[in-house]
Amino acid sequence: MVSVPRVDCYYNDGVCTTAPDQPPEIAQNEAHAYGELTQGLEGCPYTTDEDIFSSSQDCQYFSSNNRQEFAYRFAEYNTRDRRRAYPYQTQRLIKTSPGQCYQYTPRENDIYFTDSRDGPQSMVVHRFPNGTDEDLIAVSRSKTAFDSTTYAYIGIQAPQNASAIACGPRCIWVYAIRFNGTVTKRGTDIFKCPITVSTVTNTADPAHTVPDNTARMAAASIALTGRYTNPIGDPMKHWQQYQLYPYGSYWETDNLTPQQIGSRMAEFAIGSLTGMATLNKHTTIPGTLPTLGFHLSVKWRYVVALMSCIVGVHCFLVGLIVYIARPVAIPGDSNLVTARLLQGMVGKIGEKGGLLKGKEIADAIQREASGSAGGRGSVGYGIRDGKEGMVLEVGEGMVRRKELPRGKFPEGEYA
Repeated sequence: MVSVPRVDCYYNDGVCTTAPDQPPEIAQNEAHAYGELTQGLEGCPYTTDEDIFSSSQDCQYFSSNNRQEFAYRFAEYNTRDRRRAYPYQTQRLIKTSPGQCYQYTPRENDIYFTDSRDGPQSMVVHRFPNGTDEDLIAVSRSKTAFDSTTYAYIGIQAPQNASAIACGPRCIWVYAIRFNGTVTKRGTDIFKCPITVSTVTNTADPAHTVPDNTARMAAASIALTGRYTNPIGDPMKHWQQYQLYPYGSYWETDNLTPQQIGSRMAEFAIGSLTGMATLNKHTTIPGTLPTLGFHLSVKWRYVVALMSCIVGVHCFLVGLIVYIARPVAIPGDSNLVTARLLQGMVGKIGEKGGLLKGKEIADAIQREASGSAGGRGSVGYGIRDGKEGMVLEVGEGMVRRKELPRGKFPEGEYA
């Protein structure tokens, strides 16, 4: 079993907003709100579907290189993944695209005001030539502004039930009115684009399908407000809706061609579908996904670099410690100093000295000194001349202190 998003309609608090007992305004608000999320999503370019299937998981939706087609890739989740942190990207895609878009320029005397339920003179009517015929669009004055663009859904019924202005079972005609202004120095133009939402590819279960009414809702989402109007006084609800985007907004159409405006409408629609698939509640259907687990991935180049640094630092520290510990501080009255001082004298009595006591060792040293060739017959503590200056030690032939002038060792440094 796998967990997949419910895509049969826009859900609000777990309730399908297009259900017969739900107010139509809620569904239309949801569709538009999800489309606004497009600017917070990361889109990635593609040329073929294989580019989508080989892309990273960071791409929330995709746009063709000429930005005339947009796609969303559906994901599934392991049923144990309660937080949906580990998506499995499927081969299922849904796409949006604009058809041939048209541009009309109303004559100045064909723009006038009319009354509506919002008050007198509250609607701006734009009459414009439409090929061999003429057409008109009435826009609420509250949805107009200089240097701005208003997207319009011109229909009698709600988009999910639209038929008169549908250009196919999954297509809606959407209008954009680009108003004149003092900043842009442009005239008023009207654009009309058919926005189509494809069926979902590679479906294996009815839960994978986005129905036609939901597709039409997404196609018209850029213009939806969830508010009906009644520009001609008819008591029937007319779901003509308008969304105003001021100058500087991403969705404003300054300097855009008709096809580029259609691209904006299709991009908004794919954002609406992306938000629906991401935020709708989930359902469980038959399927197979890998069990959640952990996979250890080791980047050995970083491990080798780290170990090399550790070994290098340790070698440096060992060398530094050895260098610092090179000089050894030895107290002057230590056994080592005494042994080194007496080494020359004690060595002469050989191994037998190891069994003698202190006084016997002194007598033995004196005897050895008396019997040695050229010896003066005594061992004393005094000074002698060395290569590096005066040397103070115990030995034979030392100039003892009492033999020196005033019975004192000369001042200075001794080796």
